[in-house]
Amino acid sequence: MSQPDLNLANIENLKRIYQTESSILWSRAQSVQIQSLVEENRFLNLQNFSAAFLGNRQLINQNTDDIFRDRYNLLKNTPTKNTNEKQYIDALEAQSRIDILEHRSKLNHVMQEANIMMAAINRQLSEVVEMMQETNDQLISFNNRNLDKNIELLQNVKQSMSSVEAQQISAIEEENLARLKKLQVDAMELEKSVADVVHVTHANREAILKRTKHNETSRTQILETRKHLSDQHLQIEKLIGA
Repeated sequence: MSQPDLNLANIENLKRIYQTESSILWSRAQSVQIQSLVEENRFLNLQNFSAAFLGNRQLINQNTDDIFRDRYNLLKNTPTKNTNEKQYIDALEAQSRIDILEHRSKLNHVMQEANIMMAAINRQLSEVVEMMQETNDQLISFNNRNLDKNIELLQNVKQSMSSVEAQQISAIEEENLARLKKLQVDAMELEKSVADVVHVTHANREAILKRTKHNETSRTQILETRKHLSDQHLQIEKLIGA
């Protein structure tokens, strides 16, 4: 390869480097944005989990307990005149106990399914942490290798420049070109993948916000049930000892 060809190849490589650099740096910026959005979504999900399970669920369970406590007291304080009426009340009491047991059994199944899912999430999160740790080890090795290369260049670059031949430069340029072509393909594929994840992350945010709204609506309904319960409590109190 002649000197003009070498210069042309070098310019072409510089252009490819610039183009590839722009793509890779943009993917890096997008990846950082995704990480931020994912973290925000994670915190919002935890907030929704807390509202649904620790907040609304506990209020719902208290309402359930009070509803069946009222039913128990209602039946216990309903006077009976004969055996038939007594058997009817006993049957209703048994029915009520079965109602709550069926309810609790279904809830236990849901909770077990949630536990399995949460365990899987924790396992996946552990895998992500392990992947990050392995990547950090690779980054440390990369930095150490290139630090050694800087030391070598500091010691030998001037001597190498004085004796370098066109053939050696040509070999480096050809290797650079091959690596850059591969990098360009990889960068384009990564840009598409990153764009897809950005879309999914924004869609997740919309779904999370809908669940936040659902929690708020549920809280309103729970408190409305509580108002009806308060009225019912007064009626049950009148039955006790009547």
